[in-house]
Amino acid sequence: HHQQHHQPQQLPPLGSAAAEEEFEICNRGRGDATKGGGTEGDTRNNKTAEPTDRFDVFNALTSVKYPGSFCAGGKAADGSPTRNNATIPAALPTTVGLRVEDIGNIPLPITDLHAKQIQARDASAGMKDGPYHDAIRVEPGDFQIQNPAWDGALTELLGGVAGKLGVKADRISAKLDVMLLFGKGSRIDRHCNTDEPDDVMGTLIVQLPSSFTGGKMHVRHDPVVDDDDDAGIETETFSFDLGANSDAAYSCHFLCHYADCACEMEPVESGHRVVLMYSICHDRTHTKPTASMIRPSMVSLERSMAQLPPHRKMIVVPLKRRYKVASIERKGIGALDERGRSYAEAIRVAGKGSDWKLLIVEGTRDDTESPPDFYSYSDCSDSHFTTRSSRPRLASAYYEDGTRVGAWHWISDVIDLSVCCRDGSGDGMILAPSSSETSNIWGKGDITSISRPTYYEHVENIERTKTYKTTFILAYDTGAEFELKCLSGRRAVNAAAKQVSSAQDYDLLQRLVSMFESTPACKMSTDACLSLLQMVVGPKGADLGGKRVLLAKGILCRLSDDCEPNQALFDLILVAIETFGWSELSHSVSRLLEKKKRKKPLSLDNFLVRVDFILKLRARCKVFGGDALGPSDGDFLSECCSDMEPTERTAPASIPSITSSLKAMISQYGWDSTRRVVEVCVHFISYCQRYSHHQNRTSEFLQRVDLLLMLHSVHHSCSTKAYIVDAVKDFDTIHYKDLFRYPEEMVKLLRLFFQYGTNEQFVSFGFWLCTYEASLSEIIHAAGAYVAGISETAHCAGETKVTKVTKVIKCIKCIKNQSKNPSESRSLASDLVVKCLLPELSTQGRYGENVCSAPHVRAVLEAFSDIAQTEDADGKLLIHHAVTACATNLHCVTDIFNANRKAASVMDPVTRLYPFMAAASTENIDAAFKLLVADPNLILSCTSSTSNGGKKKRKRTLSCSGVGGVL
Repeated sequence: HHQQHHQPQQLPPLGSAAAEEEFEICNRGRGDATKGGGTEGDTRNNKTAEPTDRFDVFNALTSVKYPGSFCAGGKAADGSPTRNNATIPAALPTTVGLRVEDIGNIPLPITDLHAKQIQARDASAGMKDGPYHDAIRVEPGDFQIQNPAWDGALTELLGGVAGKLGVKADRISAKLDVMLLFGKGSRIDRHCNTDEPDDVMGTLIVQLPSSFTGGKMHVRHDPVVDDDDDAGIETETFSFDLGANSDAAYSCHFLCHYADCACEMEPVESGHRVVLMYSICHDRTHTKPTASMIRPSMVSLERSMAQLPPHRKMIVVPLKRRYKVASIERKGIGALDERGRSYAEAIRVAGKGSDWKLLIVEGTRDDTESPPDFYSYSDCSDSHFTTRSSRPRLASAYYEDGTRVGAWHWISDVIDLSVCCRDGSGDGMILAPSSSETSNIWGKGDITSISRPTYYEHVENIERTKTYKTTFILAYDTGAEFELKCLSGRRAVNAAAKQVSSAQDYDLLQRLVSMFESTPACKMSTDACLSLLQMVVGPKGADLGGKRVLLAKGILCRLSDDCEPNQALFDLILVAIETFGWSELSHSVSRLLEKKKRKKPLSLDNFLVRVDFILKLRARCKVFGGDALGPSDGDFLSECCSDMEPTERTAPASIPSITSSLKAMISQYGWDSTRRVVEVCVHFISYCQRYSHHQNRTSEFLQRVDLLLMLHSVHHSCSTKAYIVDAVKDFDTIHYKDLFRYPEEMVKLLRLFFQYGTNEQFVSFGFWLCTYEASLSEIIHAAGAYVAGISETAHCAGETKVTKVTKVIKCIKCIKNQSKNPSESRSLASDLVVKCLLPELSTQGRYGENVCSAPHVRAVLEAFSDIAQTEDADGKLLIHHAVTACATNLHCVTDIFNANRKAASVMDPVTRLYPFMAAASTENIDAAFKLLVADPNLILSCTSSTSNGGKKKRKRTLSCSGVGGVL
């Protein structure tokens, strides 16, 4: 975008020819809102009128010819009335300097003595006839206002009165008619000044400082209905106490109204009231306005503002220029020009039935501008700069009297300082003819910063920041503040939901749900959704009747996309389905479950909660099953399981809780219904552990094993066994040194490892167990086998191999001590030797310089002396494994042989070879000789077997020949 600089150009003046022309163009095809008939004419007496939009307010605002009211009143002593008053009137001096002929100076508030003197001055002064009862009349020639500042202050007050009555200040003037003194019992009957001269537009009553009670004044206007133009305009009455029994004694007050309005005053109850009566004269060269002309001019604006949806009852009117803060704080709305005051007065009068509040706000916007790459900063004009605009924000806010607004942060979060165009090209809050007026609204910005990073030798890449500031009139309906606050985001919606649930206010609940329907961007958290749905489903919600279903639908559809329902909300939804029926809530529940954005970050815990809800739903709703699960409802369980596959993996919160949840689901719904769920959970956990870098990796692996063992115990099948095999493959991904921190789980895990592991894993684990010095020290300490005299730093550099072996011995004994099942521990020790230690020995030399593994085997034999006599599942003894694995190590074979010397005479049931034969076949000559010497009769047994025929004879002959050759 290229920023163009223009002089600020705002909305056309109210009542101007340009405004009327714009209004007429905008309403072509829509019906003229200022005339009877058409769309607007049809809705004037319709209680359910069509809602309007902000550009309708813009159209009505620019069509107002007399932006004011038929009467106004307030305090005029210090220029600071209450915040409900709109245009701030000019100050009148509290020291009036009243002097009456033949009496002298009169103090104010007037005393009883001076009141009697004025009454005694002329016996005929009491007016008994006409609308004035018991009022003392003093003609203008018989009294004086001696304060020299009075006339100037009265002129300023007249300017404020012009704004309130919707006329131009330069077209009216004030003429003093009479001073009236009202005592106890005095009153004014309702009357209209119909006999006034042609130039008299209305009446201005200035009440001097007086001390009295009662005497409330009422101004009424009865519209004259000659045709359909005024159809729907009702009679209105405004009342003013003018500070009675309050601050009337310390300041001046005023009341003004049009001549065709009826005015009356209730009797004064006590004290005295002194007023000056002025005639408001209008310039004869212009058409004199009347109250009957004011009211129809405001009808369109009143209705367009009243029919705005609650969440749109905030509008922003741009002003002609930016006003200084000091001026606003000193004068309030009085600091604005005539056009700004007329806007404010029109909005105030049109919104008087809905308590609209007016604020003066300052908006700011920062734009970042940069020239094209082929331009330098000095050669680039403003039209060449590329602009990146930031979101306009609120800088400050003031009440009508100039007081700074304290709690305006919610307004700052809600306000949208973009253009709401009458052509529909914008949806902001600023009323403007079109989006092209944006630059005119913000005016010319100031360069606040320039950055000069140099990327090229001759061209500077310049970025400059321009700050734009301007002043607006902000108006919003205080009755719609609840809905407006919800526009600031989910936090505000959650706060509104908390307010509704805390008060159990069902009217407020319906307003909130209506807000949801009209504002799709409003979302709330899981807890907020739960609290509102509880109100609808609860016993008190039965009073809502048929609205309960609509409210439940609206609540469920406004759960934030990044919030997953918890268990409590899903349970409450089931209650709602049982209460209202699945057919009523099927669409809302389907949208809740099928929302793509909500499913993407689904964790395993949330997945199980959702699955539990779906299974309960399928069990309770008979419509689920078979063909009932069509595209409209969806197979929620299958979709839920499928959605877990592309999910970004995160570690599950608690595998034990997942284990208990799956166990309960399988028990309740059966394996067939939950098989797919189990697959997803196992796959999810496996993926997490393989690619996670958590410090508690070993703990998670142990929990995973417990889960798989539970599944295998519940349902014995190839699939559950495959889960365990797959888990054992990940055994070498955990930290071995952390394994023995869980002594109760260690034996069970190693049992699975030796049952389902691979040879490569066995070798790896054995190598670590025998050589990883630091981990061995940690294992011994963690397993509680720490021996006095062996320091925790015993694994330092230079430690002897004997000390290492001692640690391994203590570790192996620890395994035996921690095992509660002797047979299991014996089997574990055997597997440890056969699968881990013996393969490690096969990589060493015959007598090997590195003989670290052999003492480990000896330590196992000392701790479990009977494992040498124990057969494995194939019927093989430990010696059979040793002579095969320890092809080049005599020490290990000797230790195992000494543990069970009779084993030398036992044939291997698999290879059909005696131990000395197996040793000879691996060229371990020393071991073969040692085993043969233990039982030389084996030679005779082999020789006798050669006399037998058949295949066995030839096989034994070959074996003995081989042995003989070796010998």
